[in-house]
Amino acid sequence: MAWQGRFRRVTAIHDRWRIDDEWWREEISRVYFEVELEGGRRLTVFHDLVAGGWFLQPYRPPTTTGEPPGGAARRR
Repeated sequence: MAWQGRFRRVTAIHDRWRIDDEWWREEISRVYFEVELEGGRRLTVFHDLVAGGWFLQPYRPPTTTGEPPGGAARRR
């Protein structure tokens, strides 16, 4: 698998799930995999069965400041 411009070996697949949704609007049909790359990095990738491609699932880790999303302006 290519990650950050280099090919890295997938050492484990920790989870697999499928989502089929919204056929009445824009069909979504995807198979997700949580994989572990050499070096221990875990990523979630999915195969889009409608569009026919492989994609990296974006992930935004939670903030460590304790602030709610939007910061102090959100508390008003």
